[in-house]
Amino acid sequence: LYQLAKARVLGLGYGCGPAQFVRVAKILAGLEISLDEAKRIVADFRRNNPATVALWGQLEERFRADAEAGADMHTIALPSGRWLRYFQPDLDSRGQVVASVVRGPNAPKLRWHGPKLTENLVQATARDVFASALLRIHDRGAAILWTVHDEVIVEARKEEEEAVKALVLEELRRTPAWMPGLPLEAEGETMEAYRK
Repeated sequence: LYQLAKARVLGLGYGCGPAQFVRVAKILAGLEISLDEAKRIVADFRRNNPATVALWGQLEERFRADAEAGADMHTIALPSGRWLRYFQPDLDSRGQVVASVVRGPNAPKLRWHGPKLTENLVQATARDVFASALLRIHDRGAAILWTVHDEVIVEARKEEEEAVKALVLEELRRTPAWMPGLPLEAEGETMEAYRK
């Protein structure tokens, strides 16, 4: 059930159509679903998540407006105050929005649409939440060794490991001032050597 929920959130929340959802369900959840079942699941998700679908439209509409206006750059403000930047937005021969994520005359242009922009917005916001926690953990004196996706690996002496673990979890659960009300949860464990 967890894997199906993950497939729904990661696939459908970022705009999977039925055929793509068949593949996502197989890869993320190990589920074999028919195209007809996928059509029902996709339609159900979109009907029950109108705010998500509306966000797709809003993000794409703003991007398209910049492309049509010949803007040099399209930006999306993040809750943290940071910006996502897309350079030389334009419309391709099929009328789809394209832009580069790096500056330069030979920078490749990628196709952008509402669900993909939503994924960028969500992932960038998650990065900012995590990065702000990492800075606080560091500022409190914990020895961060590295990160793996949404994990932080911290080194501590045996006699301090529980206190350091508590400090890390406290900071990972702390809602950033720039995003009040964001529910955060974290878990951790102590070990002699890192393992996934």
